[in-house]
Amino acid sequence: MYNIETGRLPPTERQRIAEADKRARGAFAIFWRTKKSRGHWQKTWCGKTVRDLSEASKNPMRARQYETIYAHASAIAHGGPTSVTSSSTYYDEEEAEDTWIGRMNRSEEHGLRLVATLSSLFLFELLVLVGDRLPDYDAGWVLETFPRLVEIMWPRPVAAPGPRA
Repeated sequence: MYNIETGRLPPTERQRIAEADKRARGAFAIFWRTKKSRGHWQKTWCGKTVRDLSEASKNPMRARQYETIYAHASAIAHGGPTSVTSSSTYYDEEEAEDTWIGRMNRSEEHGLRLVATLSSLFLFELLVLVGDRLPDYDAGWVLETFPRLVEIMWPRPVAAPGPRA
C-alpha cells in the first residue's frame, strides 16, 4: 500500500493491480460500495460486525469463540507483551529470567492451541452444516480427521521419569 500511495510502484505493477481490482469489483460486486462518487470495499456483513454476528448466533459458544480468537489475534497483530516486558524486567539471577521466559512460552503455546481448537471447531461445524453443497465433500473424512486434529493440538502429557536408583 505504501508504494502505491506514494507513487513508488512501477507503472506496470500499478496497471496489473488496477486490472486485478477491476476484476475483483466485477466478481464481488455485492461487496463494493460507492459513496459520494468514491468506491470502497464493504467492511461488514449485512451492516453487522463479526462481534454482532457472533452475539446474534444461536450457538451459545460463538460469542466466546469470537472473544478468545479476537483477543489472541489482536495480541499477535499488535505485538504481544513479552517483547516489551522482558526487556524492562530486572532479574537477580539468570535462572529467574529463564523461569519467567519458560512460563511466558507455555502461556503463549496454550493460547495458540486454544485459538487453533476454537477455529477448527468452527470450521468443522461449517463443514457439517454446509459441506454437502461443496464438490467432493466427504463427511466421513471430516469425522475421521477431527480426532487426529485434537491429538495434534492437545497432545497428552508425557509422564515424568521416576527417581534414579
